Amino acid sequence: MKKILIEENAELANKHIQQVETEYIKRVGILASAIAGLGIGVPTKEQIIDAISNNSNNIQSVYDQSNNLEKEDSKTAQMLAVVFGGESNKRMDNVRKSAEIFNNNYLGLFNGLRLNDPKLFDWFDVSDDGKVLLVESVKDSIRESVKVYTATTAGANMYALQQSLVNDMQKMYDMMVAVHESDGSQLSISAQNALSLFPRGLFETSKDPNTDRLVFKAKSINFDPETTVD
Repeated sequence: MKKILIEENAELANKHIQQVETEYIKRVGILASAIAGLGIGVPTKEQIIDAISNNSNNIQSVYDQSNNLEKEDSKTAQMLAVVFGGESNKRMDNVRKSAEIFNNNYLGLFNGLRLNDPKLFDWFDVSDDGKVLLVESVKDSIRESVKVYTATTAGANMYALQQSLVNDMQKMYDMMVAVHESDGSQLSISAQNALSLFPRGLFETSKDPNTDRLVFKAKSINFDPETTVD
């Protein structure tokens, strides 16, 4: 049978999405900024993954080439390394430091995945200007994960009956209040008592001595409006 949606839990979904944004996407953004600081172009998703899972080895190679600091057996290369190597190391250290966080922290959701878990690489994307974004399909998955469905015939039947009962109670309450607040008429004393204890005031319960189950019985209430005199 087709599942019936019972509860969206939109507030919980938004809370989970915000948690992922804070615990993961924000940190990926910080790492992307560190990579951008190398001056080798707009950071890419591949570079971010390299920093998290490969100790930035590919980034290091590209960075060294961009600064003409390849390791060669030449005096010129050694001199350049002395002049520029300090600043180069600082920038690369900043990238690796930003990536270390992923090795030592866990995501609070989904069984506490470690932040460097490759499964999480599918959760983010990088825009053309280098901004790190949580993938929309992941947001949809989070929203779906907190929804509550009924998927059995018994569950569907009881849910439908519950909705019917609630709708009928609302109609009953609105009708009683409308009469109670109208000009020129009022509820009978028994109906006023029922309204004051709504919805419990509409019925009484007892227990079946044979099954020990609850038995519901409508109370005897006169719902005829009574005319009021000014």
